[in-house]
Amino acid sequence: MERARKALRGDDMNEIRAAQEELSRTFGEAGQSFYAQSQAASAAPGAGPEAGPVGGETGGARPADDVVEADYEIVDEKK
Repeated sequence: MERARKALRGDDMNEIRAAQEELSRTFGEAGQSFYAQSQAASAAPGAGPEAGPVGGETGGARPADDVVEADYEIVDEKK
């Protein structure tokens, strides 16, 4: 980040591009690491089915236990 800040203060386009590429590479690596950690957490034993798909399984969204589906009517109390 500091290299990019310094590069933006200057006029050297090559340095700006190099700093931008370095930032992109670093953020990409961080994203991959975050993704790998989240996949490992969802595949952990005892994580349960709520943790997400494991091994390429796909499934529909699971409704929360406290959700109630109901019909309703809007009543105008000014009448």
